[in-house]
Amino acid sequence: MVLTVIFSVFFAIFVYYKNATGETIRGWSSTVFLILFLGSIQLIAIGIIGEYLGRIYEEVKKRLPYIIILKTRLLVSKICVNS
Repeated sequence: MVLTVIFSVFFAIFVYYKNATGETIRGWSSTVFLILFLGSIQLIAIGIIGEYLGRIYEEVKKRLPYIIILKTRLLVSKICVNS
């Protein structure tokens, strides 16, 4: 996400320079800015969704070792009682 913002700022400076020197086609600057802005919004939204899914995954993942440890203790206690 941060890389996109940095790239957008550098590209905005480049587009401004090209506009100032008159080397661009009319309407190109606004189209490029619009594409960069919407792309940045999409990447931010995907990052938020990814963070949310990652936290859900970690929360679900934490419960599995507890169940394994609990079952292992029960199995060990049964083995100790049977011996």
